[in-house]
Amino acid sequence: MKKHMIISGVPRAGKSTVSSMIAKRYGYQHISMDSIVAGFEACFPETGIGSYAMPTPEATMRSVSQKLTPFLRAMMDSGEYDELDYGMVIDIYRLMPEDYVKQIDSVDKVPPFTKSTL
Repeated sequence: MKKHMIISGVPRAGKSTVSSMIAKRYGYQHISMDSIVAGFEACFPETGIGSYAMPTPEATMRSVSQKLTPFLRAMMDSGEYDELDYGMVIDIYRLMPEDYVKQIDSVDKVPPFTKSTL
């Protein structure tokens, strides 16, 4: 079973730096969700995924998190890395704990040893 890592935190906390180091050292695929958000913002503004999608920063973060977590789940379930020994290390700023629990940290998707380390 693939082990994917999600590193979430505030801007400028070092998420990308740590994610890059993990990816390099252990052979994981590093994915920066901030780059994906920027792509959605530029190419598909109608999705409401962007830095200024809602009236307040908190509302924007909640809105983007709710839209991105199913996308993250689909990425992890895609089977893209099934033939390899590693998974993805994903760094993301806009991930609310409740969305993580609802979409990603489910009993049937995540092995127990992963839950205790997150």
